[in-house]
Amino acid sequence: MQYRVTHRAHRLAKLAQQVAKHRIMMKILLADDHAAIRAGLKYLLRRAFPDIVVIEACDYAEAHSLAHLHHDLNLVIMDLAMPGNNAGEGIVSMRAQLPATAIMVFSASDDPQDIAKATAAGAYAYLHKSVSNAEMVAVIRRSLEHSGLIHSGVTDDTRCMKTSKPKLTPRQQEVLGLLAQGMTNKQIGRVLQISDMTVKTHVTTILQLLCATNRTEAARHAARDGLLPMDGCTDG
Repeated sequence: MQYRVTHRAHRLAKLAQQVAKHRIMMKILLADDHAAIRAGLKYLLRRAFPDIVVIEACDYAEAHSLAHLHHDLNLVIMDLAMPGNNAGEGIVSMRAQLPATAIMVFSASDDPQDIAKATAAGAYAYLHKSVSNAEMVAVIRRSLEHSGLIHSGVTDDTRCMKTSKPKLTPRQQEVLGLLAQGMTNKQIGRVLQISDMTVKTHVTTILQLLCATNRTEAARHAARDGLLPMDGCTDG
């Protein structure tokens, strides 16, 4: 356990050196209507990325105002259920303001419809608020890579820092089990009676949480981490 903690700290330090080397200042907009959530995320972000600048908003109106003032944002982390987000319109407007910036939704909802709505609105990633700190930082790093911030000189070893067993929702576990059997999105959708878009959203999130680049790698990581049923099938 001590080795894991030390190794993770080494990876974070190495990433910080890469950022410093290229003189990159990370700026993140954190939008959530719960002050405690914002405080916890800000603490996590500053531990993982010491030189980060965190800007806070408590609703979509304030988030949009801040986005107008800060065009150099590298990442936006926002709650789906904040006041002002009418059927995903808040995310759509944010994407229009910041077309080159990755948007990550951090929500208490694991409803496939909410996930599909956020993705359709332009969110790059969707994370449930029950995820571990390590999983959260790993997905944030991938989101930053998507926006072009962290890329040069960063090896595959430093891009992903998953050191514990990912926590998947029941639906994500069902999708993962069928994915591991080699099913396509369309086949998974028929079995689970959900849309292809919803399946695609779940698969994208699963790849992020497992630090996998493709479906085969995700299945291999899931087997290694004991995330698949012993018989390789999902229940009922």
